Amino acid sequence: MLGNMDSAELEEFFKSNWANTVKRHKLSLEPEDPEVVDAFSTGEELVDKFLSSAPSSVALIRPALGHLKVFVAFFEANTAPGSDVSYLWGSLACLLKLVSRKLQALDNVPRMIKSLALKAEAFNGYYTRSPVMNTVLREVCFDIQLQLTDFITVSITHIRYTGSATIEAAGMTDIAVRLKLPGAQPQSHDENQILVQDWFNTTECKWLVIFDAVESANVLAPYWPRGSRSGRAIITSLNRSLEFDPAASGIEITSWDPQTGAEFLLFLLKKNIGRDLLSESTSALTLSEKLSGHALALQSMAGMIYEGEFSVQEFTTIFSEAQRNLTKRALIKRDKDSRVVTVHPMVQTQFRHYLKPEQRQKAFNDTVSLVSSVVPKSDMEKGQLYDSWPGYDRYLKHVINLRDIFDDERRASSSFEAPHKLCEMLVDYQRVLYEQCAFEECERTCAVNRIAASTLSSEVDRDNLEGAILSHQSQVTEIIGDPYTAMKICQQEIDIRLCETPRKEIIIAYSTCNLGLLYSTANDFPKALECLKESRRWWVSHFRGKGEERDLAASIFVYEARCMIGLNEYDKAERLLEQTMAQLLGEKHLNFGSLAYTHFCYGTLDRCRRRFESAEAHFIEAQNTWRSGDQSRLHPLNAGMMYKIGACCLDQGKIDAAIKHLKDSMAVTEFYSRTLPVEHGRNLFKLSEALTQNGEAHTAEADALRDRAEYYLRRKKPDVVEAGTEAAYDALLPIYWK
Repeated sequence: MLGNMDSAELEEFFKSNWANTVKRHKLSLEPEDPEVVDAFSTGEELVDKFLSSAPSSVALIRPALGHLKVFVAFFEANTAPGSDVSYLWGSLACLLKLVSRKLQALDNVPRMIKSLALKAEAFNGYYTRSPVMNTVLREVCFDIQLQLTDFITVSITHIRYTGSATIEAAGMTDIAVRLKLPGAQPQSHDENQILVQDWFNTTECKWLVIFDAVESANVLAPYWPRGSRSGRAIITSLNRSLEFDPAASGIEITSWDPQTGAEFLLFLLKKNIGRDLLSESTSALTLSEKLSGHALALQSMAGMIYEGEFSVQEFTTIFSEAQRNLTKRALIKRDKDSRVVTVHPMVQTQFRHYLKPEQRQKAFNDTVSLVSSVVPKSDMEKGQLYDSWPGYDRYLKHVINLRDIFDDERRASSSFEAPHKLCEMLVDYQRVLYEQCAFEECERTCAVNRIAASTLSSEVDRDNLEGAILSHQSQVTEIIGDPYTAMKICQQEIDIRLCETPRKEIIIAYSTCNLGLLYSTANDFPKALECLKESRRWWVSHFRGKGEERDLAASIFVYEARCMIGLNEYDKAERLLEQTMAQLLGEKHLNFGSLAYTHFCYGTLDRCRRRFESAEAHFIEAQNTWRSGDQSRLHPLNAGMMYKIGACCLDQGKIDAAIKHLKDSMAVTEFYSRTLPVEHGRNLFKLSEALTQNGEAHTAEADALRDRAEYYLRRKKPDVVEAGTEAAYDALLPIYWK
């Protein structure tokens, strides 16, 4: 079709489409971006004004820009003559400036730009060898030009919104943890956001929150405190539109020109200026130019000059000769109370960037060794870490950061290896993340740890870690995948353990118990019972091998009791629950997680026996036990407890109470509706039943809830036939809150 156009028509087609593309891209930018785009109209301006002072990883694209200049010149002369190509250079400058501030993009984006420049270089080489102008050549040139522009503009948008929300969410988590809000967990950003918002709206304390370097209203919106009268929020931003929404008013603070900055510096030092006023003024101007008239930086410099009893001229000389030391002062902080030293991420990134591969490996190994020396050590015989969460939470961010650094380093170099201590730490944190229902984080940690374990030289260590990773992968898959896939993964782990010499019988005991749980989730209770009995045998064998007689783990007891309920063996289930309860209450350190679940199973047993009042009491006791252990209010098990309380109330005809408890549960399951859709759907279904019994006035709302419930059910099982019973939802739930 383009081939049927004559040269003039083709030229007009390229020019109009280029103009429309530029117009569309400009509209997609943030309000402050056009100012940067308009400041760079040529490749020469990009090099002179920006690349000469850009971070080294950005400045390295300079050779690639040479290829782009040749290519763009061809586009201007032969493809769309007379077109304004300044947007390409301006948007590229905008992207590179943004990348310079976004450390997580500092390595990847310049490399991608160089990769795209290779296309331009290939085109340039082809045209040089065969400089015959034809339609195909012009079409290829136009396509490459559009690809370049699309990539740059999309990258600007992506980098702005990737990371910004995470940073804000992490800030909310920091607030929740520092305030010690009930249920706050270091990695549960969504939960912590709600906890902080609730605190903003309910506290009588005066508070001030500062949102620093906000890029857009869309990023800020989920975290903006609304409806509170006891506190204030301040935004710092280059985006002037935030002055009108969500802020009530704005104050514009611009950078000074060098002369004004110099005058400000001299004003601050009016009692500490040398006698040579001309040299002092010249030095102040030089310093102001270096700091771009930044008021806070000038004030900081004035403090250093005053403290060191320097003249401005002396300090400027020192500044020029010792910028590294001054930067270190600005970017390394020490907390006076905790004595913790923190290093700015920019320093860390640049430090890593200049290290040789072997130096990076050594620095990483040393860091892992340091962190592993303070992280709590798990007890293989306990099988759970509920009572150790605070200790693990303290170092969670550090371990997750080490995980991500290893992942990045391994992608960059296949020779980068993981120390054994890293793999061991990640195994423990897989368990912590799983118990805290950070299922996707757990899944990612397992995936990275498998890669890490594969780099170990010892086959014994590799197999041991592979088994531990598979164990947690199977448990996560049970929750967010399906029990049948989880069974296969769990069986793989057991097969690895059975081949070990000597066998770790205590681990096999817990693994076969996990397999029994998976069969219970799949409603195959006879097979589940076989696995749980096998678990008992491995448990006994382990302790007899040590010359000990130890009671069966409470967790295995209670899971066996739950299996008996599924088999309708209610009397056996009750005896097992009594035994579990006595054992837990007699332990030196109370295991709140297992005790709460024991009460939960008691409630399930009583509800099966249609003893609804007793069942309600047990579910309430389960929730009280869970919360007394300072466990998260926003945990799915807590949601399951509140659901069961509501269901028991409805069984007894206490409709108002049922609605209240079901809504409380639904507030929690809504957090997990993406990864745990059936749990949320079950709440919607039960609430629709309660509203139906509450009178005809609520019929429409009940019908709407029923439709939404079925939607969530079909997200888990699209071919479901019966969606009108509680059992339809229970059949697809993990055994823990079934």
